[in-house]
Amino acid sequence: QKVHENWRNKTFFQKVMGIKAEDDQPKHEALKVINQALSDRTTLGGTRITEADKLMFGLLFKTYTSLTYAEKESYIHLSRWFSYLQTIDEFIGNREKIVFSRNRLYKFWIND
Repeated sequence: QKVHENWRNKTFFQKVMGIKAEDDQPKHEALKVINQALSDRTTLGGTRITEADKLMFGLLFKTYTSLTYAEKESYIHLSRWFSYLQTIDEFIGNREKIVFSRNRLYKFWIND
């Protein structure tokens, strides 16, 4: 119960994620951590939407809209998460939806 309450506390959440209230944009390191956390789950809570998802969506929305297609592609799990959550009216509200590329922009070739 205490962990759930901590996630509801925006200041606590920002501190855990290394995001300061005065920061205009969260650092790419924070995006990497969140992307990795989403690599094996649908939402931050696992399979269901939680307060953590709502809080994170609100904190990162402005930052994510400013990323290039290539940057969004480098955070593939976070992009999938944003794409899913922005289909829910409660999350997107009156904001413009984030645009994602429909095709992979880059393909990396590994020579044997």
